Amino acid sequence: MIGVGTGPGIGVDQTASRATGTTYTNTLGQKMLVTVTFTAGASDSALSGLAGTASPPTEEVYLNLVAATYKDTVQFVVPAGHNYRLNNTGSVITIAKWWEAPI
Repeated sequence: MIGVGTGPGIGVDQTASRATGTTYTNTLGQKMLVTVTFTAGASDSALSGLAGTASPPTEEVYLNLVAATYKDTVQFVVPAGHNYRLNNTGSVITIAKWWEAPI
């Protein structure tokens, strides 16, 4: 994982290196907040954030049922050493920004 700053609240834009359906690991040594701004495609979908020690993670920490062409921001906390991912079911999700910050 790319470094995420040096203290609480100092985040890094990870948009270029993150995608839905891919598992990442929090290697910061402390909790971090994941914030993702997105737009849903032409049909309804469900967007879920998952975190946990399994790979891929299985503990759902966020769920958003998204209407077509909907814009929103999701946030969830990932404990130190845990894996995390953002899953999408339904229409294509376009990620506008993906930020990660230690908390």
